[in-house]
Amino acid sequence: MPLLLAKWRVLQRAQEAGDDSVYKISQRTGVSQAALSRLFKGRSEPSLQTLWTFRYHYGLPVDEQVTEVAELPNPMPPRQRRVPADHIVQQPTGS
Repeated sequence: MPLLLAKWRVLQRAQEAGDDSVYKISQRTGVSQAALSRLFKGRSEPSLQTLWTFRYHYGLPVDEQVTEVAELPNPMPPRQRRVPADHIVQQPTGS
């Protein structure tokens, strides 16, 4: 099972430290805003280095920063761009 960041715990500790935005968390920890966004949205697993960084800056034990999540099928397939029928160009056939 994948491990995900228990974002509510990290965000609570960050707010207690005065970091009330992803930008401020990034500035304090050195973790990029893009990486933080992926972690907070559950799109990537936290690295051990990131967990230790949060422990160092926010005093949050590593085991309290992660949560196990059962893998569930994606309820919504990826969005596909739909082209109106009148915009479809048919290729000529034959020579």
